[in-house]
Amino acid sequence: MAYILHIETSSPVCSVSIAYAGKTISAYTSDVQQDHIRGIAQYIQQVCDIAQISLQHIQAVAISAGPGSYTGLRIGTSIAKGICHALNIPLITISTLEAMIDGVKSMYADRDVVFCPLLDARRMEVYTMVGTATHETLVAPHAYVIAAPAFTFLPENRQTICFGSGLTKSLSYLPAHAEAFTAYNPSSEHLHSLAFQQFSMGIFADLPYFEPEYLKEFYTPAKKHADK
Repeated sequence: MAYILHIETSSPVCSVSIAYAGKTISAYTSDVQQDHIRGIAQYIQQVCDIAQISLQHIQAVAISAGPGSYTGLRIGTSIAKGICHALNIPLITISTLEAMIDGVKSMYADRDVVFCPLLDARRMEVYTMVGTATHETLVAPHAYVIAAPAFTFLPENRQTICFGSGLTKSLSYLPAHAEAFTAYNPSSEHLHSLAFQQFSMGIFADLPYFEPEYLKEFYTPAKKHADK
């Protein structure tokens, strides 16, 4: 059994939590957009206080490893690596899209459906994949440009649940066999089950060399100008 600290910074929401043996014992999510830099250290201390443990009791750190917000992922990874290095504990990395599926699958336990998480990637792009409740990957994670005919990669013979921050701009493009789930909110608690599985199996990231999964190159106008 183990205390694991979980950090979710792949979206504008900043969420941290502590689980013991995969079960939540404390959690905090900030409603302040882009609050990662200012608040994350405070939130980590807060969930430790709620759990009535010190940071030294933590036996691993799990992070949402991307895709998602470039800045958010960098901040979460840096904080997690710093804690792991200081405490000499392992880093666990969980696909953001896989964690999203874990966050909603229990609501559809009585239905034969597959899941298509949609993360906003700016403009008319999303990060997405298609997977099952048992984490069988049907369509690998990728950056997708929404343009008609859209979402042709969704399985035609399965009801597909679409959800996430990229759902709003995708709604008018979804095929008839896709169902929108609008109540999804990202949370570090969606990492708990997968992180505990990896901890139990001794599956850890290479701490010095791990980098988040961005799926596409980070873009800024300044970089475009520099490349000319």
